[in-house]
Amino acid sequence: LVTTLREIISKKGSRMAFGQLEDLTGSVEMVIFPEPFAKSEMQLKADQPLLIGGTLKKEGGEAKILVDRVGLLTEMLKKSKAMTLKIQPSMEQHLTSLSQLLNRHPGKTSIELELQLPELEKSVTLNILEPDGVNPSEEFFEGLQSLFGRTDFVEIRS
Repeated sequence: LVTTLREIISKKGSRMAFGQLEDLTGSVEMVIFPEPFAKSEMQLKADQPLLIGGTLKKEGGEAKILVDRVGLLTEMLKKSKAMTLKIQPSMEQHLTSLSQLLNRHPGKTSIELELQLPELEKSVTLNILEPDGVNPSEEFFEGLQSLFGRTDFVEIRS
């Protein structure tokens, strides 16, 4: 969610903004340049979950996102074509429950599991064939949050 948004006028006279983006794991500063700001001003000001795309820039221990894309989370999830769940060894005890969650939310978004194998310093990617896909709805993500206590291991592709 965008927790703060401060609009300014750039040196060239265009509107742009600085803001704070926050999720369950922390917050990060955003810089929204004139073109992406013009395209997404209403979304940035709506009090709804967003997916932000851009370049991560780190300076002196501080990180900020130079934003080039903004989308409403619900709209982006509807358009998603594939999803990868990056499973750490500590999460493996929940794979049966994860399978049940996937079966409760069938849909068209294909699913793959990326299993981390630290003892081999490798990862293995498995394509899930049953169910064919998942519906990446709010309820599905609430289920992931409930099961794993987080959702930052999910990668969504459109």
